[in-house]
Amino acid sequence: MNTAIRTLVSAVAFGLALSSAQAHINPRQYTHPQVGTGTSAGDAGSAAAPATSGIKNPLGVPVSLDQADRTIHIDDHTHWVNVTRMESVRFVVGDGGDAKAFAWRFDGVPQRPFTLDRIAPAGTPGSQGVTVYVSRNAAIEGN
Repeated sequence: MNTAIRTLVSAVAFGLALSSAQAHINPRQYTHPQVGTGTSAGDAGSAAAPATSGIKNPLGVPVSLDQADRTIHIDDHTHWVNVTRMESVRFVVGDGGDAKAFAWRFDGVPQRPFTLDRIAPAGTPGSQGVTVYVSRNAAIEGN
C-alpha cells in the first residue's frame, strides 16, 4: 500500500511540476515575422513569413502585417487596447518615421490581461505601459 501511495504522490508532483513549467513559457522566445516602420502592408518586412520555434505561445502567434484584420495605433496616451480572441491585429507603436509595426493573432489560450510588451518585438518603445484585454469570440466560443 505504501508503494502505491508513494507512486501516486510522485505522479501528482511530476504533473504539478510539468504544469508549472508550461505556465512560465516566455513569449520572447518567439521570433516576430517582421518589424515595419509604417502602417501599410507594403512596408519593409511585411512579406516575411512567420518564424516558429516549435513551441506554442499561450498568447497567440505573430503574423505578417498584411494578415491583420485591423490596425490599432499606440501613442503616449494609450493605456489599454481591446482585442478579440482569434483576431489578427496590426499594432503601430509611435508616430511618423519612428513608428514600429507588428501584427499578432490572438489564438492562444484565454488569458488575464497582459502588457503589450509581452508580444511586441523586443525593445519596442511605448509598449510597456499598454494593457491588452482579450475578449471571448462569441462566434466560435458561444455565448
